[in-house]
Amino acid sequence: MNNFPFSHRLNNFVLNWFNVNIDLFQVYDQSQFDFSNAENTFKEFKAHFESKGTIPMWYDDNQCNIFGSTIVNAMFRAWHDYIHVITNNNFSLEGEINSFNFQKEFLPKEWRFEIELLEAEIVGQGIHYTEFPDKPIENQREFALNYIKSKTTLL
Repeated sequence: MNNFPFSHRLNNFVLNWFNVNIDLFQVYDQSQFDFSNAENTFKEFKAHFESKGTIPMWYDDNQCNIFGSTIVNAMFRAWHDYIHVITNNNFSLEGEINSFNFQKEFLPKEWRFEIELLEAEIVGQGIHYTEFPDKPIENQREFALNYIKSKTTLL
């Protein structure tokens, strides 16, 4: 079953943060960007923000995400893109790591599992797409669990 969140409190946090900051986002029917070129995509996101004062977002049909909701997943990704733009961190692996380190500070320090979920979503997927740029992650839920499990077995 893919429609339950891994963390209700993370979902609630994302929903609340997004609703407080809703004016920062502009919803489109679909992506307007070519994600095969991360450098240009970042420049386009930044230019969009500088000219319109909003971050573009869209709702995809990814049913296998850690939030158990395509809507909360889209809100999280829009929040994450906003972090990239305001911290001037591009979509490279280094930019993903820097954005994660900034973004995790929004969460209470004792939310260890939720911080690990963010790391899997941001850093883990960044590593994956750096190593396998043409291999999409079909199931983000499974990917996140495997990423977290692999980290704990290394300890």
